[in-house]
Amino acid sequence: MLNYKKERNKIKLRENPDLGRKVFFLNPPVKLESRIIPELRTEEYEIYIIKDYHYIKNLLRIFPTSICFININDKSLDSLQWFKFIRFFSEDPTLKETHLGVVTSESISWIKELFLLHTQLPCGYNPLNKNIEELKENFTALLDINGAKGKRKFVRADCKNDSNIFASCVVKGITVQMHVENISTVGFCCTAPLSGQYLFQVNSVVRKLSLVINNKEIICNTAVIIKKKGTKKLLLVFLFLQGFSYTSKTIIRDYITNYLQHTIHLIQTNLPLDTQDYSVLLKEEYDIIKSIKASALYSQRITTQKQEEEFLNYQQEWEAFKTMDEITELHPIEGTEKDSQSSHDPLKEEYTQTFFDKDDIQTTDLF
Repeated sequence: MLNYKKERNKIKLRENPDLGRKVFFLNPPVKLESRIIPELRTEEYEIYIIKDYHYIKNLLRIFPTSICFININDKSLDSLQWFKFIRFFSEDPTLKETHLGVVTSESISWIKELFLLHTQLPCGYNPLNKNIEELKENFTALLDINGAKGKRKFVRADCKNDSNIFASCVVKGITVQMHVENISTVGFCCTAPLSGQYLFQVNSVVRKLSLVINNKEIICNTAVIIKKKGTKKLLLVFLFLQGFSYTSKTIIRDYITNYLQHTIHLIQTNLPLDTQDYSVLLKEEYDIIKSIKASALYSQRITTQKQEEEFLNYQQEWEAFKTMDEITELHPIEGTEKDSQSSHDPLKEEYTQTFFDKDDIQTTDLF
């Protein structure tokens, strides 16, 4: 059996909310994945996409303080199975700290009521029938309320084991090769040979530094903000100076996104699959669903009955108008003239266009 505590220690998980929370999207719909998630990444939220629900619970046991948005329209489970899937989180002590939210492309009132009243959703029930800007604002607010960033401002990739990223610069005519330890869109930490300790000074500017990421070279001006001498290497932290281009930031952000996603994928492939059968409901869950659906059906029938009554009232009102027409024909009202040019009655046309035919009323049986 996998030792999740050992796994957490092995990957040096930062569980302190001050350092933020990982944000997982389970099977996000296209609108969310292609439009909203890239925007959220630009705002420096640490976001991951998981495409298979069989892995998400064991991942969240390793990252227990994470945020997770679940797409309940994904066809791998039906709505009621997703309901049971989510309820399982509140019953499992290893998953209770996870901040869950639901996303849906459908608008079914009893499903919404079922999830809101009978599951724990700190990140809400989120319909996607809004424009992109509204959705971005909603998700940004949810992430901030749930402490997604903590006190940190930027997402950082610990990439010391990646040989595809490195840096070099020329100082006082000497070329210094550096190994990048971690990187964000505002700067990076690296190690250099001890022989370079006299070449770098804190608060000094290093111009035309070369940063290579997956064979893409970025030439940038930087400032040394930290210098520490180790037993074998020199530790340096560089900050990108003003004027660092948007294109360069995009290259770094894309690298961070892909590197972190790949890191999660490697962890995921070594996890056991979730084998729980979510199609089997407990008696309590069945009773909850039955009660919610019965209530929804009753409400719909009441609404339909009210519509029928309104139709009959309008019909009676129209008959009253017709009666008034007959009265005014026999007893003209003083000071008015009867319009003899046309028998067209705009009031009648307005009523007949506005109110539906009684035969069109349908009641959907939810059982």
